[in-house]
Amino acid sequence: MPIDTDFIKEWGKHYDKPDVGGDYLEYDTIIREVAKEVISGNITKKTFIKILDWKAARVKGIMKLDNFDFYAKGIKKALEASEDDKLSILDDLYGINVPVASTILHFIYPSIFPIMDIRVTEALYYLGYLKAKSRTQKNYDNYRKVISNIAQESKCSIREIDRALFAYHKINVQSKHNICQIKEEIKDGNKLLFYKETEKQSISFDDAFRILQLNGHARIISSRGTKYDVEAWRMRDGKPAIRAKLVPPKTGYIYIHADCWGKSITCQNTRAGGVYNGKNNIYTWLKDYSSI
Repeated sequence: MPIDTDFIKEWGKHYDKPDVGGDYLEYDTIIREVAKEVISGNITKKTFIKILDWKAARVKGIMKLDNFDFYAKGIKKALEASEDDKLSILDDLYGINVPVASTILHFIYPSIFPIMDIRVTEALYYLGYLKAKSRTQKNYDNYRKVISNIAQESKCSIREIDRALFAYHKINVQSKHNICQIKEEIKDGNKLLFYKETEKQSISFDDAFRILQLNGHARIISSRGTKYDVEAWRMRDGKPAIRAKLVPPKTGYIYIHADCWGKSITCQNTRAGGVYNGKNNIYTWLKDYSSI
């Protein structure tokens, strides 16, 4: 399916629906505020936090916002750097990854730098425009070229393309993925089907591992108040795992593999129910980060 003017107009009109995107007011406000501030050579802490809240509010939990001067110096350095070096400078700042770095650059240079959003990336991959879905510095160069080419051919802005692909993924790609996964779970008799929360059906082990790998560890809290730091992990044999570390005063590790993902007892006969239950469980964290 070609991503042309018709595609962008057709799917872009769905973006402003509350259950799809619906963040255009905040976006427009940030664009205006950043445009005023960068004239003086930087952006304020208040605007920086607005950008984080718009893109990935949870990132604030791992950043050192009390020392905003550290980030201000990095942003100033990026502003003064060459176009090819701007992303890497921001990506190297503590707590900032490529999706967030590209978002900061987009608000500063909205017609040059696209946001590397997980939905947009996967939509481009699904439609055959990208060979990889990873949101890394290496893949961003190609991602940016693809978006730029679409913009030139369609005469649409980067933002219009972003909105259309985001909506296309959420309405079309994600729904197909969920249906396929549910069919597989029915076939395998997977107990996940009996959970009430739909996000438990829609996030596979591979997706969970990838999201954790790209965005860092997750701090989650079970229904009993037990805290875990959850991260993507590699076992000694190279096998991927999701490792949940108990936060002191409790100690210990839980290793979850693809064959025991979502189960209250792991393949190593370790209790893992606390990882999945509670208001701030691993599923809610992954659901939030799946849109980063």
